Amino acid sequence: GADHGADKNSKNGDLRSELKFTPEQSAERANDYTKQIMTKVGIDQKLDAQLPLDLTFKNQDGEKVRFGNLFNDKPAMLMLISYACTQLCVAQNEALEGALHDLPFTPGKEFNLIVGSLDPQEETVMAKA
Repeated sequence: GADHGADKNSKNGDLRSELKFTPEQSAERANDYTKQIMTKVGIDQKLDAQLPLDLTFKNQDGEKVRFGNLFNDKPAMLMLISYACTQLCVAQNEALEGALHDLPFTPGKEFNLIVGSLDPQEETVMAKA
């Protein structure tokens, strides 16, 4: 009886120690997971497609803005993300940063960059961050 219980606790202790990961192992597992997600992600360009310009959104100050008012005579790049996302959106933002760095153009000068959330539940304070 008592020995059997000790064995059971010992086995559970061993199992728990096997399930613990070092910070390096946790980071490696997270990296692997992100790589798996990224292999399933693609970009579908819709060149010359028209978006409905009468839609209204909230800007970073919580004010309603007509989508069409965000455009002027410059080309625009639209990026829809989730501000609370910690996997794909981070990779997406890093890719955007790299692409913008490589461009000979400056957002706001030669083209407009519009970044918005896909999630209507996200607060405007997140857009300011």
